[in-house]
Amino acid sequence: MVSNAGAAPQIAAFVVPNENIAKEEEDLKRFLVSLETVEGLTGFNFYPALNRATLKNLCSAQSCRLKNWKELELLYAMNNIKYAHSMKDLDNAMNNLKKVGIAPNQEIQSMYESKLEQLNSKDERKQRNVG
Repeated sequence: MVSNAGAAPQIAAFVVPNENIAKEEEDLKRFLVSLETVEGLTGFNFYPALNRATLKNLCSAQSCRLKNWKELELLYAMNNIKYAHSMKDLDNAMNNLKKVGIAPNQEIQSMYESKLEQLNSKDERKQRNVG
């Protein structure tokens, strides 16, 4: 589910067979089912407080395809940078990319630099308050 402020929530539900999917970039739309179908199969009630009448199809707005390992690593790094609470967390995010042999793209580099400034500013404020 994706929910952006002011926009209708978007959701997609899938039932995928428990077997290898041949192509690396397989379109998930062929496995797309209603949320109610997944709820019926699992016995879970997902997002019970959500107004189902306002839901939009996530696959209409975004790509619903399997990501390859590199795309997943980049997504993982972006999340780690976004939620880094310390310089160590930030460095670990970049080092993890290097360990798997992926060079940071421009978006990740920009996120890194922005987060670095934010953490440095936070550290400076702490030092002023201590001194």
